Amino acid sequence: MDKDSMHKDRAIKDIEGNGGRLLIRRRRFAIAGMVCLVFAGLMACPAATATASSALPLKHRFVRFGPEHGLSSVINDLAVDRQGYVWAATGDGLARYDGTGFRFWRRELGVDSSLPDNDLVAMALDEDDQVWVASPDHLSMMDRTRRDFVRVRFEGEAAECGREITAISAAVGGGIWVATYTGGLCSIARDGSIRRLLPAAGGA
Repeated sequence: MDKDSMHKDRAIKDIEGNGGRLLIRRRRFAIAGMVCLVFAGLMACPAATATASSALPLKHRFVRFGPEHGLSSVINDLAVDRQGYVWAATGDGLARYDGTGFRFWRRELGVDSSLPDNDLVAMALDEDDQVWVASPDHLSMMDRTRRDFVRVRFEGEAAECGREITAISAAVGGGIWVATYTGGLCSIARDGSIRRLLPAAGGA
């Protein structure tokens, strides 16, 4: 075997032995570049000329929002939908942040399709990406146009789940769970049917 062939074989072995690490490094560098593009302006990205091994960690920059942006000073719950909007259940209605500014939904007197109450204690996004919001004594679902609200009526054995609501959460398979301060627990299915689980019907 001549000297050139020996060098070629050695180079191939080196690539086979280190190729995984080289590939991983290249992928890490490519991913870092993609993150910089997606979060441009929110993060300090490593210089394009830096190698993966010497690239500095990405640094997050926090932006504060408050009453000067129209937000209530009380924020009780947050959620992010599939489109990337950030939703906030506040002491003064529902707020949505789109990356540049806020939009607000509040109670409007005499308008049945508005929020029934501005004091929102919880919110959730179900598996269909629908927005649910709760005040202590009301639960509402935002319609698919995301303009109006549909109020949930708790009746019969499920009436207890409409009083002193403290938490709501998305349920597997669609719909949501509703929990109350007094220990009530109800499920609302995707088709809108309501079932009380706790306390058990006829129990204490």
